[in-house]
Amino acid sequence: MPDIPPDAPRDYHLWYYNSEIWKRTTWAGAVTLKSPLDMWNYQEILFQRRPSLIVEFGTWSGGATLFFAAMMRELGGRGRILTVDIDPSRLDPRLRDDPLIEVLTMSSAEPAVASRIAL
Repeated sequence: MPDIPPDAPRDYHLWYYNSEIWKRTTWAGAVTLKSPLDMWNYQEILFQRRPSLIVEFGTWSGGATLFFAAMMRELGGRGRILTVDIDPSRLDPRLRDDPLIEVLTMSSAEPAVASRIAL
């Protein structure tokens, strides 16, 4: 196995960010604004931890939200995703139709967000 240069992870991260590929990464056609490597790690964590609730702050178009819902379905369809964003103008309409997803259109600092998490 070849030696990996010590700066390779940093260089990859800088290339990935500066190339703005992350702005074009999608899940089921909706922009995620996430690295595919991060999404792979998310699915590993979800499989191991099997949470009943995922809270996402900053929805953008909802690609990551749809990804989380798909992963929850793979784990048996239990649980829910609560996603919070102040601007609903970019939301993929599938978010509002998905029974596992609840969209809160407000600031994440609003007390109502904490109330929904506590339920």
